[in-house]
Amino acid sequence: MSDNGTANADGGSPEGTRRLFLALWPDEELRGRLRERLETDLPVRGGRPEPVANLHVTLVFIGDVGAGRAAAIEHAVAGIPGVPFRLSLERVGYWPRPRILWLGPREVPPALYALVGRLRAAVAAGGGPQETRSYLPHMTLIRKVPRPPGTDAIAPVSWAVNAYFLLESVVVAGRRAYLELGSWPLRQDAAG
Repeated sequence: MSDNGTANADGGSPEGTRRLFLALWPDEELRGRLRERLETDLPVRGGRPEPVANLHVTLVFIGDVGAGRAAAIEHAVAGIPGVPFRLSLERVGYWPRPRILWLGPREVPPALYALVGRLRAAVAAGGGPQETRSYLPHMTLIRKVPRPPGTDAIAPVSWAVNAYFLLESVVVAGRRAYLELGSWPLRQDAAG
């Protein structure tokens, strides 16, 4: 959108704003393993696969914010305490209305719920939106999937989560891409 409320030609955020979110962002090696596993265990016809570089698990969606508020939110979420944990992705889900195929954990580690709670509070304290919906960790795999797959699980892909990221969603050459604005480690000795 432009400042008069109309959409930008590139489909990006309103002028002068940044579309932000906090996420778990796997490294290149894990993204490659995920893609291989999906091609083997979850062949899906149709739809628009997410680019491998975009695969992530959203912690808190912040949305479009102005530069000043973005800086305040970044300051508020920097260094939130949390402990490392393992996340096993094996649950296949499908949302029919947006026609999205996703992957998530069968069991959510308590450390993930604790981190999300702290980050939600920090975002709100920094002037961002107050999230009230239940948290469902998931990784969007394919958009515009015509029908659900014939399975609700794949062989697990286990992930040692040891950091969280502040990302900005941008449009580059007509495609959505994510830029890292900050990352903070999770530490075994974190209080909380």
